[in-house]
Amino acid sequence: MAIRPLEHKLVGLILDCVDSQAGFQPALAAIASWMGGHSAHSLFMRDGRLVETHFHGATDASFSNYEVHWRHQDPRLLAAMKNPGKALSDVDVIEPDDFEASSIYNDLLMLQGVRYTLFACVSSSPGLMVGHAVMREKQAGPFGEEHVRMFSEVLPYLQNAASLRLLLEGMRHEIGDLRRTLDIVPGAVAVLDEAAHLICANTAAEHLLSKADGLQVKSQKLTADRAGEAQRLTATVARSAAFSEATPHASSEVPVHSPVKVTRRNGAPLSILFVPLRPMSPLRGCAPRSARVLAVIHDPDAALLLDPQLIAGLHGLTSAESLLASALAQGKTLAEFAEQRGCSEQTARTHLKRVLEKTGTRRQAELVRMLLGSAALHLANAR
Repeated sequence: MAIRPLEHKLVGLILDCVDSQAGFQPALAAIASWMGGHSAHSLFMRDGRLVETHFHGATDASFSNYEVHWRHQDPRLLAAMKNPGKALSDVDVIEPDDFEASSIYNDLLMLQGVRYTLFACVSSSPGLMVGHAVMREKQAGPFGEEHVRMFSEVLPYLQNAASLRLLLEGMRHEIGDLRRTLDIVPGAVAVLDEAAHLICANTAAEHLLSKADGLQVKSQKLTADRAGEAQRLTATVARSAAFSEATPHASSEVPVHSPVKVTRRNGAPLSILFVPLRPMSPLRGCAPRSARVLAVIHDPDAALLLDPQLIAGLHGLTSAESLLASALAQGKTLAEFAEQRGCSEQTARTHLKRVLEKTGTRRQAELVRMLLGSAALHLANAR
């Protein structure tokens, strides 16, 4: 079966989850339909405790029954927690005969017409794990490799939506004055129109832009000094802005979910994540009508975002592991870290393996992207 491309409407529905009273339900319904499932769930867990749940194709009563009696012994969830960030089909990680003989299948899932599940757990914010699952009946057959690939493609958007949903929950009480709202965020953020014109920036962003080092504002437009980086910045803003509309044009490119790098004369490159502001976003409600994109700017030289103690607390790392994570986020290599710490590169690689496991990332680049965005996408508890 050919892999279906990620649909524009589906991306829009996921982005709408950020500040919708309906939560993730509309997006879960669309994802289930897209992948040939009949139901879907999203679970927000903090330190193993369920703090928020969204579902399609299930009742409150049936999910409450799952939470009270079955979640802690669900082999699907246990497998996902052991493989963070990875999309899994149940038949690939759970022995089918054992699963069909289990109590959770016979006493709960079979009664709801559920046999096969495609699932993943993603570290979506500091201290928070979000589990997503799509399910279908036995006659439909198991989810195959092509479904795993499709689910892997949509997971980053679900991860960003979950992160931003928590961010806006913390900001909601201050919505009304755009500048005051943005200043709550512990990092540099700015609101742009579709052409990257600056509408509003918080204090941290203004301070960064005033240096005009790599990233600056020219003719009221956010741009980069280097021509190639400026073009990428403008193009990424345009792609994100297209998804700030209720229904993006079919020809619109799906927005990227990784940061744009901007080189500086002094200091490590900046990383900028551009997030579409959907029509129901509270930031759209208190901003000028032209507001379309939220720019989250990470300065790797900023002490707040690279504090090893903060990283250790957020991700459960040891002192050595947090120092390595902080060094990698600043652009240092494993060899440079090993030399600075007076240890071998093999020891540094061992630390890195443990950091990847604890943060739910699979590669060094993915770890750095997560560290670059996490502090800016979530409110600091001490703030």
